Amino acid sequence: DETAANAPAAGPAARPFDAASAFGARRGVMDMAISPDGKRLAVVIPRPVGGEAVTVLNLDGDARPQLALTSKGITEQVHGCHWVSNERLLCRVWFAEGAGRSTNVFTRSVALNADGSNAKVIGTTKASNASYRATYGGSVIDLNGGGDGVVLLQRQFVPGMGTGTLIRNSLEGIGVVRIDTATGRETVVEQPKLTMERFIADGSGKVRIMGLQPR
Repeated sequence: DETAANAPAAGPAARPFDAASAFGARRGVMDMAISPDGKRLAVVIPRPVGGEAVTVLNLDGDARPQLALTSKGITEQVHGCHWVSNERLLCRVWFAEGAGRSTNVFTRSVALNADGSNAKVIGTTKASNASYRATYGGSVIDLNGGGDGVVLLQRQFVPGMGTGTLIRNSLEGIGVVRIDTATGRETVVEQPKLTMERFIADGSGKVRIMGLQPR
């Protein structure tokens, strides 16, 4: 039959709309940041296997994405990234250790080049004699810290213990450091105190406001 022969083949049946799946679907883009020169875009997107991927797109004609950082998902998440220079990113990473009531949650600030190289965890107490482990890895309060890739970071200070009960380093609480994200070198801008809650800078590398939380 000529009519039957020329009839279009039946396509696959359309799937019914699943409201629950649509409600639970992750966002296609979790976070986005543009480089200071406007030539690159860092995009945090969900991975099909769980977790997130930080990809860098060139906006000058070459649109091929470049992978910079990935997270596992259940125990690691990337919350977002800042460009601290035209070549370097600073990303805030969340991760968990343990299970059930013994789960411990930490945040860390990870600095890396746009291609994923020279990755460093910055803004945490690295001394082996720290009296406890910092849970807060810091937050950028000013991207203009006084140099290429230098920022102001508010972070948690943890005192260091010596032999017996001798305290070698008594700095404790939330303070502000000026930190080079490429080398990790830092200088203290605002001394930490246990009553400090947050700091606000003015965009030119100076801290102007601090918030207190009485204990």
